[in-house]
Amino acid sequence: MWPVGDYAGRITPTASEASPAANTSYYTLWQTWANEAIVGEGEQRDIAVERLYACLSNQESILDLGELNLRTLPLLPA
Repeated sequence: MWPVGDYAGRITPTASEASPAANTSYYTLWQTWANEAIVGEGEQRDIAVERLYACLSNQESILDLGELNLRTLPLLPA
């Protein structure tokens, strides 16, 4: 499990990801990321989005994305 937020070893988002538009929710960004998965790669991005949303909604400090075969991560709240 990985801590959520600003921590050592954090993957730095690209410039376009660093400042999402004020009216764009994380959920929308995460759904877009999930839809960009390459078919047949075995990534379980849909489950990752569910866990991300639950973590953000419940203000949890721990996020477990293990065993989902993710090749990339979406933008995460600081």
